[in-house]
Amino acid sequence: MTQAAPEPGGGAVAAGATADAVADLRATAKWTIAAMGAVGALLLGGGPIAAAGKIDAGWEAALASAGLLLALGGVAFAVWHTGNALLPRVALLGDLGRPELASLREVVERDPDAFYGPLGRSPQSLRDARVFHEKAAAAFAAALARETGEKRRRVLEQALKDAEANVALAVRLERRLVDLIHAWLVAEAVRAARIRTMAGVVAVALGAAAFLAATGGGEAAPAPSPTPTATPTATPTVSG
Repeated sequence: MTQAAPEPGGGAVAAGATADAVADLRATAKWTIAAMGAVGALLLGGGPIAAAGKIDAGWEAALASAGLLLALGGVAFAVWHTGNALLPRVALLGDLGRPELASLREVVERDPDAFYGPLGRSPQSLRDARVFHEKAAAAFAAALARETGEKRRRVLEQALKDAEANVALAVRLERRLVDLIHAWLVAEAVRAARIRTMAGVVAVALGAAAFLAATGGGEAAPAPSPTPTATPTATPTVSG
């Protein structure tokens, strides 16, 4: 016979906390895309077009074109990789072993009872416990259907309830762990996108600097102001 396992205590994450964390991470990624989009709109605005009239032919035009393309490429690079962080991700229980989830594994290993309860110490043992109790519940249900003795039926009914409670507990623990894995995967994607966004910002800064250097070099040097010349005046002669 099986007995109902107690609900795990400890510092397990609340059910809605992971969903809130994922929503915040996605909001951060959307804000980053909006900011980089504003930079791109500024680069394609009237300022560069007006400054193009100051560019002379030759190396200044080439430098300005290369700078503008580099800046726009940096914007596109950042938006592309940040957008990838917003793509839907499928999380599985076995993903806990992925290298990028090492920090989550450390958290789980510090207090395994809070994540696995009395049903195991790893994702596989948790899955095995769920399958075991599912089979036990099916066996008790079949035995209960055949049993006619009142006392025996009460025993089987209690055993069936315990097995079903253990199955429900295993399912809750699996879902909570999968939610954590999903949140960690999204966090890692946003972190990687943040690093690539910084690379895009550097490209934008270099491109803008090159463009400004080219447009500044094309300005005509101001003509020197004429130096006033003194008008000779006749010196009066005093006769004696």
